Amino acid sequence: HNFYLAGVNHATVRRVLSWGANVGHCGKIRARAGLVENCVFADGAEGSASYLLDLPDGGAHAVRNTLFEKGPHAQNDALLRYGEECQIRHPVNTLLVEGCTFINRAGTADRLDGGHVVQPIAVQVGLASHAPAQVGVRDCRFYGFRRATATHVDSANVSLRMEGQNQFLPLSTAPAPASYM
Repeated sequence: HNFYLAGVNHATVRRVLSWGANVGHCGKIRARAGLVENCVFADGAEGSASYLLDLPDGGAHAVRNTLFEKGPHAQNDALLRYGEECQIRHPVNTLLVEGCTFINRAGTADRLDGGHVVQPIAVQVGLASHAPAQVGVRDCRFYGFRRATATHVDSANVSLRMEGQNQFLPLSTAPAPASYM
């Protein structure tokens, strides 16, 4: 991982450029609560990050005004992952993703992986602890994603709300990497 924060009650990550991770994640945060804002998490041309940002234990997190770019050598199809491990149970599980940009440069909108069709996912949510969670995605831009597969929820206890002015745009209109790297 490019960075891994663990064993803290609250994590704040601001104005961080984390790119080019190989095998691990651009960032992983295990905290009861956290704020990630004004960051860039990107594979770049050569990176092969598993997830760009992983919040594996759930908790109360906000991700704002952050750019996520999945590159052509990516290992997984999700850019932002939340609550998939839950080694620690938190009393509050909320995720607000607001004003973020998600760019899929991992190839076509669908690809074959071991004979299965795989679709890129901007925000993947699943609480292994089966605790209830509220997830909101508001005023984000999704480049190269299908509207129906931009988010994926693995748990029946998760309420996902797409709010505000989310935009689904062609990859050809995405910002060039030089503008944010």
